[in-house]
Amino acid sequence: MCGVAGFISKTDVIEASSLDSVRRMTSRMRPRGPDAEGVWTGKGVALGHRRLAILDLDARSNQPMITIDGNYSIVFNGEIYNFCELRRELQANGVVFRTTSDTEVLLALFAREGERMLPRLRGMFAFAIWNARSRELFLARDPYGIKPLYYAPIKSGLLFASQVKALLASGLVSTTCEPAGVAGFYLWGSVPEPWTLYRDVFALPAGCSLWVRAGKPETPVSWNDIRANWQGEVRKQSAPELQDVVRQAVTDSVRAHLVADVPVSVFLSGGIDSGAVAGVAAGLGAKVEGITVGFDEFSSLHEDEVPVAAAIAAHYGLPHHVHRVSRAEFERDTQRILDAMDQPSIDGVNTWFASKAAAERGYKVVLSGVGGDELFYGYSHVRQIPRDAMLERAIAAIPGACSLLKALCAYLAKSRAQPKFNGVPKFMGSLEGTYFLKRGLFLPEELPTLMGVERAREGLARLGGSPPGMTKTGPRMGQPGFAC
Repeated sequence: MCGVAGFISKTDVIEASSLDSVRRMTSRMRPRGPDAEGVWTGKGVALGHRRLAILDLDARSNQPMITIDGNYSIVFNGEIYNFCELRRELQANGVVFRTTSDTEVLLALFAREGERMLPRLRGMFAFAIWNARSRELFLARDPYGIKPLYYAPIKSGLLFASQVKALLASGLVSTTCEPAGVAGFYLWGSVPEPWTLYRDVFALPAGCSLWVRAGKPETPVSWNDIRANWQGEVRKQSAPELQDVVRQAVTDSVRAHLVADVPVSVFLSGGIDSGAVAGVAAGLGAKVEGITVGFDEFSSLHEDEVPVAAAIAAHYGLPHHVHRVSRAEFERDTQRILDAMDQPSIDGVNTWFASKAAAERGYKVVLSGVGGDELFYGYSHVRQIPRDAMLERAIAAIPGACSLLKALCAYLAKSRAQPKFNGVPKFMGSLEGTYFLKRGLFLPEELPTLMGVERAREGLARLGGSPPGMTKTGPRMGQPGFAC
């Protein structure tokens, strides 16, 4: 990963203090990009970058990167997997390249096509491109939101960065609390986009782009809503046909992710998801090493993933590195984990230790199966949620069932000291509501106790949605609820 940062002024002038702020932001993101640091200034703009070199390791690919004519400048975090194909097309149209990086391809494609190029990109990315002639900044983020991007309007213009903590390091951003971000964390265990913990800092939502003109941000525009891909017509396929489609898709994805000028490894747990990724990588002839984290407290227990991971590595003939985490190491690293956590989350500790193990082995690129269990119903709760939603709709359709259900849930909530039962009548019957009941932390009515009555009211109002903080996806994925 890399780190991007910048300041866009409402005037043509960049004060020394503003440039210092950009330098502070890039400095705060050093762990994201230890290989190089760059800051560039233009008329009314200052761009900063921290680089983790993956493609074209030469300094010629350091950022910020500027086109030969000086009109376009870019800071970019991510990787464009189809950049070779796009590069050949641009070369056929007369574009001359100075590097072999995907950054230069991205910049050249935008110079030729503007924002129309976004659907052509295959990859994970967050980038900012400055047009010197029009004094406009263009921000964009990949459809899955893999790469983060935040922005903060301030009195003199606009700041953006890959991390909230980087924006705070600028010294120009207010730390006034955002109730929607706090409420969202209590409800979901993470902060839902576009909110953060700070009232004046916003996340550019996944699959969105944003124009900044005269130092003022316009409304973010969705260029690829990944949820819309679930609304298409379902084509029935036989089991062998479906298996072949999935096999080809996973193989194609792994092949694309192996494109790097540095060694690649794979996070190897005891799950089918990472095992499949490791197996496909081995089948493609990639020389990858499995990285597994084991916790001493789980040693010799069912929860220990090391034995299964070792068996998978042995099956595919992969070298295998195991990093055992002791209680002492966990306690030593707690502060480092919190420092690396940009926004509060109840998840990610395992990934942090796995990333630490990979870094200790010298790896910059690691393949991961994260998301596979959700996509392929590997987790039991993912399989159960649609069934529960159907059952809830059937129950709600029975005359008089709602009154009985409310009374039963109120009794269970009190007798078992489990307040979540109180939310069943309200949220039952939809995939979103059922998911919230399964995975959420607190109910909306519990927030006043946690954060105060007024802040809870404001936070819920700003979050919107039902459940709060979640936007329904449409009739097929989010069937109407039957709240009692």
